[in-house]
Amino acid sequence: MSKLRCANKACQKVFAISDEKLRPYEGRLVGLKCPHCGTAQKMRVPKRAPSKHEQISTELFSANQQSGSWKLEVLPSDKTRADIIILKEGENRIGRYSEINPNPPDWQIYTTDMSVSRNHACIELFRNKLGILRARLFDLGSKNHTRLKGQKLVEKEVKYLHDGDEIKLGEELTLRIHFLPEG
Repeated sequence: MSKLRCANKACQKVFAISDEKLRPYEGRLVGLKCPHCGTAQKMRVPKRAPSKHEQISTELFSANQQSGSWKLEVLPSDKTRADIIILKEGENRIGRYSEINPNPPDWQIYTTDMSVSRNHACIELFRNKLGILRARLFDLGSKNHTRLKGQKLVEKEVKYLHDGDEIKLGEELTLRIHFLPEG
């Protein structure tokens, strides 16, 4: 929990915000309201130091992730066929294709499954400060939600992906992400 003091000189009360809520905004300037007096204030969310577990997993991960690529495995179901998709660096948008709108906006991955929204989710590949290729997932405001390892994501919530993670979109579409080391 992060504790903040209200900027209003008349209030000056301390209030707490969970680190989980602040994590997606690390290093950014955000607007907050004091729950006591309602005063709007700005604060730069500090970048947190990685935990021991994250440091160890990053060290183990970095040896293999300097070069390589991420692939997405589409798991077969009644409505989908098995497939392998190599993801590109940057945004990889997932959505529903329809006969009414045959030109998907900018999707790299699309399906005809009606439980998947037209703009459902996005997997972003990026290089961190160490040059390690990482992947993160976020829901684009889908009607039937995106689930990572069974847990529902809220709109625009960012979740970092790891090799073998399962992603479920809508009712039927299940994906598994894999890191492929080069060589």
